[in-house]
Amino acid sequence: MTSSSLPPDRLSALQSKLELLRKAASVGFLIMVSVGGSVLLTYFARHSVGSGGLSVADAIALALLAMAFGWVVGVALGYGTLAAYPLVRLITRCLAPVLSRWEKFRIKRRHQKLAATWEVTAIGPPVQLEWDAGNELMLVIGSAALAFLGVIAYYAAWEGRLLILAMVVAGGWLSIFAFGTLRPVYCRWPRSQTHGWFDVWFEQLPRRLQIIIVNCVVVSGILLLVGGTLEDSAMVAAGFRKHDVSIYVGKDAFAKFNDTAQRLGLTVNACEPITSDTDIIHHVDILWHQIGTNGLLRYPSQPLLRAQDASLPRAQFRIEVRNDQLQVVDEQATPSRCSELSTLALFDGKFNIRPQSELVLMQELAWLAHIPANHYVEVVVHGAPATASPSEVSRKTILQAAALRTWLANRLQIDSKRIVGTGLGDQFPKQACTAVPPLVRQRCINSSRRVEIRVRPEAERPDQGASDMAPNDGVPTNPGALG
Repeated sequence: MTSSSLPPDRLSALQSKLELLRKAASVGFLIMVSVGGSVLLTYFARHSVGSGGLSVADAIALALLAMAFGWVVGVALGYGTLAAYPLVRLITRCLAPVLSRWEKFRIKRRHQKLAATWEVTAIGPPVQLEWDAGNELMLVIGSAALAFLGVIAYYAAWEGRLLILAMVVAGGWLSIFAFGTLRPVYCRWPRSQTHGWFDVWFEQLPRRLQIIIVNCVVVSGILLLVGGTLEDSAMVAAGFRKHDVSIYVGKDAFAKFNDTAQRLGLTVNACEPITSDTDIIHHVDILWHQIGTNGLLRYPSQPLLRAQDASLPRAQFRIEVRNDQLQVVDEQATPSRCSELSTLALFDGKFNIRPQSELVLMQELAWLAHIPANHYVEVVVHGAPATASPSEVSRKTILQAAALRTWLANRLQIDSKRIVGTGLGDQFPKQACTAVPPLVRQRCINSSRRVEIRVRPEAERPDQGASDMAPNDGVPTNPGALG
């Protein structure tokens, strides 16, 4: 049956319904765009960033952000309600005797006042909590969910712990209405009446709507404490923010990025040489991209909710790049772990490890505590062209590798037979510095003075004979492995 064959009255009714649906969809879209815009505005204010170049076409992206924010909040509240349910039941059961005695004490005192003043105010709470029957399975699932949150809180940073606390508190409040009922308690004394306009308006609302309003107010107040973490999570869910990724930024943007990192003493692309064609950066946080003209990068990467060692302050910087120059690399193969450190900061000018550098080593090399049985640790020390002869630079790097090998064996309790130290002199600089401006040339040269520590399979272990020392002045004929 086509629309032309419908009776005029039914056709008119159908058109009215379609028009109503269209208006409802338009209003819903405007609400989503408004919510997404509010989330985006507060996010920009928190991170002191502006994307620039926003247009009307980005309204769909704002609606997507609102959906992501609602999804994150919904998951947090749903999981928190399930996890807090057994905890709230345990608390109410333990506090029931205490509250009962307190109410008896209040009633006794109030009876005395009523006898003296004829006060007509209700005694006792106006409602009573009654848990629904048949929720034993939810108690078991909620207990497991609560235990899982406890494990996450143990390893999380303070932002993550505050988020978990807010989830449990807000979820505990919601669990009262999800798994129980607040029933009005009969009282023979009339309750005190309120005459404020809001009280009068609120009392006229249906009870279900009253409960919804109260829950929204309470839960919103609790979630405001962790609004920033929820915003960050929504940005990740919507794809506007990414953590610990590799990106292509173009050669010019990479040169500025690398220069900024060198000024702060940070290493870019650990254990990889930098050439004139390098335009990829590893282990970067993208705080904002895809919408607008500019994206915002943070280096080095920081965990979103996981705890990190705060005893050692780390240099960090943020830099804006154009979105049309930024391309995220989705690497499927996990590269082998490697740490790169500056020997200028680790050693005292020769081959002795500075005492204040041991904390840096302990933090950067904590991952060496879990080495597969069929792997070994490789320590490679590089030097830079200097006024000294190449043989002297090679000798210095070999002695530094030997010092690090000894330190790893003594401090990290790694078997010395599983550690190979290699000094390569100035054969493999971090980057070529001949075409670098004189003002930053020394900084470029210093980046080559580094040590690379990685784990390799035993099948790739070098020939032990390569570490034999030459008979002259302790310099090996062919720089190689010490181990």
